[in-house]
Amino acid sequence: YGNLFYNPFHMLSIAFLYGSAVLFAMHGATILATSRYGADREIDQITDRGTAAERGALFWRWCMGFNASMESVHRWAWWFA
Repeated sequence: YGNLFYNPFHMLSIAFLYGSAVLFAMHGATILATSRYGADREIDQITDRGTAAERGALFWRWCMGFNASMESVHRWAWWFA
């Protein structure tokens, strides 16, 4: 693998770098979109029902087709990082 651009490990690292950047941007956009409902207080709202965290989870379930809770998003970010 003398050429860096054909190195499969380099390709995987770039894919995970872009993936983590997209995941971080989606997470930040969700927090900003639901911040008027109090989504900036994530720690307090993880276990509460009817909060902005639940509104964000419903948004991702309806728009993207998968259930993304506060805990699962942070687990994905930890795995991608």
